Amino acid sequence: EWACDVVAYVENFIDLPKLNLPPVEWDFERATEEDIERIAARVRDHWGLGRGPIYHVSAVLEANGIIIVKEPVNCEDMDAVSRWQCGRPFILCSSDKDHLPRNNFDLAHELGHMLLHHGIETTKENLSKLERQANYFAGAFLLPRETFSREVVSTSVHYFLKLKEHWRVSVQAMVHRCKELGLLNERRVEYLWRQMSARGMRK
Repeated sequence: EWACDVVAYVENFIDLPKLNLPPVEWDFERATEEDIERIAARVRDHWGLGRGPIYHVSAVLEANGIIIVKEPVNCEDMDAVSRWQCGRPFILCSSDKDHLPRNNFDLAHELGHMLLHHGIETTKENLSKLERQANYFAGAFLLPRETFSREVVSTSVHYFLKLKEHWRVSVQAMVHRCKELGLLNERRVEYLWRQMSARGMRK
């Protein structure tokens, strides 16, 4: 509500970008991961993003009318939350962990909630499904299947760190995406988790 009041005041003097989200046909209960892939691709096409890396998700969201607030929240379990307010989507993003690859994923995750779960009440029964769908959307949006999968030519941690520089997405998120796309089997994923843990990369 505070952010909405600030935006309303600022709009007396500045024309902020209009909300520009594509229409989404979506059945929360019956939808598949393929449906989420399709929606993520549609959003990229609607915003003219192509299929390459998105270096600063925050700039893309703000240019399309989404309001982002960055504040310290002093809560280890909360990276970002979103809400529709005054007819516009707002995202509160924690500044406690101000790390670009993490921020990019958190913002893409909240974008997934806004597109896929607008009007759906969160309950104990559906929370885990909502989170899985938003996580899957974030991976599909940030790491498009047709381009990212062609770049996974090695499964070493060193190579994934190079990919991180290019895609601006954490190694953990890329490993999860590789698992979703069937690029890595369970044994290779477990090996990478162990290597990352040994380097302190999973903290």
